[in-house]
Amino acid sequence: MHFTEQLRQAMQANFTDNTMRNLRFYSDIDELSFHIMYTLQNRKRGFSKRNFATPYVFAGLSYYRFAPKRKINGTEYDLHSIGTEGQNLGGNYPAPYDLQQFSIPFGFGFKIKLTPHIDVGAETGFRRTFTDYLDDVSTNYPDKAALLAKEGPMAVFLSDPSLNPLSGKAAGSARGNSGNVDWYVYTNIHLTYYLTTNLFKSYKPKHKFKGDNCKNLLKAKKG
Repeated sequence: MHFTEQLRQAMQANFTDNTMRNLRFYSDIDELSFHIMYTLQNRKRGFSKRNFATPYVFAGLSYYRFAPKRKINGTEYDLHSIGTEGQNLGGNYPAPYDLQQFSIPFGFGFKIKLTPHIDVGAETGFRRTFTDYLDDVSTNYPDKAALLAKEGPMAVFLSDPSLNPLSGKAAGSARGNSGNVDWYVYTNIHLTYYLTTNLFKSYKPKHKFKGDNCKNLLKAKKG
């Protein structure tokens, strides 16, 4: 059997298994971030003569909040509060995860000059998080009887909504992979208005002496 055929079969088996798990979620992510941007711009030309198209890269630090949910028959369920992996059961189960965390944003983009004071641009930013719970899936399936007694039947379904309930996942079997953290990506289009024309003013070093050499320094001291 060729390697490509083995890879195809492995991917198909993984896709089928993920489909049978039937785990679903959605979440709004609100973010506050600070970026340092490096723009590939020739600043010696002055503000009004800046490049027509300017690429840039950025990196920084962000603080965000999220809340994974699932809607069934028009009713929205908060997966975090339910504790789909036994977070509310105590003992050896994982503790409830934080819904507000830090991430490391970085990415790239470009700006296009429309007028002397206005740029329009687009960017793509990647966020490296420190959690594996953006989708509420990370560790193992909890004990269904304990979850039923604590949170009720809907919690059991949201924890393991397998398409084949008769072969539902056993307690302790892998529900996710906690060794890999989650990422999220922002893509946006933005409009920039510059309040001052000094932003791209060329910089010329001002020296106290006309020349940077020992002869001029000695002349200045004698004077």
